[in-house]
Amino acid sequence: MEKSNARSHGSLACPACRKDDALQHVAAVVSSGQSFGAFAGPTAGISVAGGHVGVFGAYTSMSGVMSSQLAAALSPPVAPPLPKDNGLLLAWGGSIVAAFMLIAALVQLMGAAWSPSPNAMPFRSALMGVVVIIGIGAGVFGLLLFAIARHRKRKERWDAQAFRAGKALNVWGRLYYCARDHVVFDPQGELRVSANRLQTLFQHWVVFGQGKDIFGSE
Repeated sequence: MEKSNARSHGSLACPACRKDDALQHVAAVVSSGQSFGAFAGPTAGISVAGGHVGVFGAYTSMSGVMSSQLAAALSPPVAPPLPKDNGLLLAWGGSIVAAFMLIAALVQLMGAAWSPSPNAMPFRSALMGVVVIIGIGAGVFGLLLFAIARHRKRKERWDAQAFRAGKALNVWGRLYYCARDHVVFDPQGELRVSANRLQTLFQHWVVFGQGKDIFGSE
């Protein structure tokens, strides 16, 4: 009995039950709970419409990874995908178009203003047109600067999330799971949580940076 107790209170014991007989490395639990399935072959079906019955056939190929509920709950943390910023592309496209239109309009207005023709546009009218076009170009350019600043801010936020995901992945690699208490813990750190809350814990850290006491500073 004393030998059993000494083993249970070793450095690798569940913090809930103080035993180690139901411990598994989390990475091993996830690996054993995932399986790859594939199917390829002919398939057939029957369709009924308007009182008529039709038979059709095809060759189907399917594949995928199936994961158990426990493996999904203990899966490693991942960074959110890099956000696509279509607004930035639209702003760049609009700025290029506006620049070409501005140059073309300036050339046309200045040519009309300095033309010797008696029907030439008055210089004052041409100048007003130039001012209007410059104002429109400045507005488009301002939108471009705003889109660039927003894209940079999103990229910085994603970089921080990717960095935190890497730190969380390092912690995940040390985690153990106790099947008796359904608890996940880090034998080298502060993390101790129910397996059902592990993904929530990862999300709060990766996305919002909540959990510096467990995963370390950014």
